[in-house]
Amino acid sequence: MLRPNGVNPTTIGHDGLPVGDAPDEHALKELGADMAAQNGYANIHGWELYDTTGTTEDWSYNATGGFGYTFEIGPDEFHPPFAKVVDEYLGAGAFVGKGNREAYLVAFESAIDRATHSVISGKAPAGATLRLRKEFSTPTRSPENDFTDSLEATMVTSGKSFVWDVNPSTRPVVQSRLVKVLAEEPTRSETFTGTAAPTTSVDHDFTVTETDREILQITLDWPTPDDPDLEVYRKNADGTLTAVGSSGNFAAEKEKVTINAPAPGTYVIRVINFASVTPTYTAVASLYNATEQQTAPLIEAWTLTCEQNGRVLETVPVVVDRGQQVKVDLRVCQQLFTR
Repeated sequence: MLRPNGVNPTTIGHDGLPVGDAPDEHALKELGADMAAQNGYANIHGWELYDTTGTTEDWSYNATGGFGYTFEIGPDEFHPPFAKVVDEYLGAGAFVGKGNREAYLVAFESAIDRATHSVISGKAPAGATLRLRKEFSTPTRSPENDFTDSLEATMVTSGKSFVWDVNPSTRPVVQSRLVKVLAEEPTRSETFTGTAAPTTSVDHDFTVTETDREILQITLDWPTPDDPDLEVYRKNADGTLTAVGSSGNFAAEKEKVTINAPAPGTYVIRVINFASVTPTYTAVASLYNATEQQTAPLIEAWTLTCEQNGRVLETVPVVVDRGQQVKVDLRVCQQLFTR
């Protein structure tokens, strides 16, 4: 169950700083855990499976403020048999009667919880059309590809007052976020080379002895535009392995796993030859110090218009945060509205 952001937090974003975690990371993770309790899925960032850009949930979250998730329902294949899809939806085994259906209901309950969105209220003439709109530039990884974007919603009032459930006025992409800027050079690194025959994997151990390192980053490189994958595990005292990161990008895209505040212990770096004709590879495990930096926030407003028969009677800006309720004064609209 994948949540924003889609790219590794160390990826440099449109503002020249690492993208970091989403401003609402705590709430996104908490809702993901509530849904995962219904279907047994992993509750992870999109980048922890593989880096993605331009995804629906990333745009929806960063442009509208609405929480978004992708459910990857095939544990063994991307398009499971129909019967398996039904089992995932209705629940099977330990999750019978729950499954994705119950997870979706959890999401619906969160969506109507006013702590997760915003509310605008006020007085307006019955039959007036209220319109919320904003226009902005949506940033991309390449500034020359930024594009003009817009959001708009309307409602027709049925009485002398209204209550409108809306998304926050300020987009998450321009909100303040805490980022970790890696030092230019690692404090320690180790390089592993080897070969992995098609459909096989090779493990390498990397031991963290330091207690104060902030980032463990593992990169995987290979000489051809083929498709190896990377998985990282932490070795437990009894020899079992606990997954702590993975990267399964598409062909020709290199793999990278980032682990925040790695606990001392032995980590297993697993190189998987998913679809690579040339089996040679180079994996590098590096420990970095990092400095935390809070980005400068912007505050954005909705533009609210009160209209009658397509004629705008009043325009007011509305700034409203997540979980906040604000009242607007549409006195001019009430005076000019004709019955």
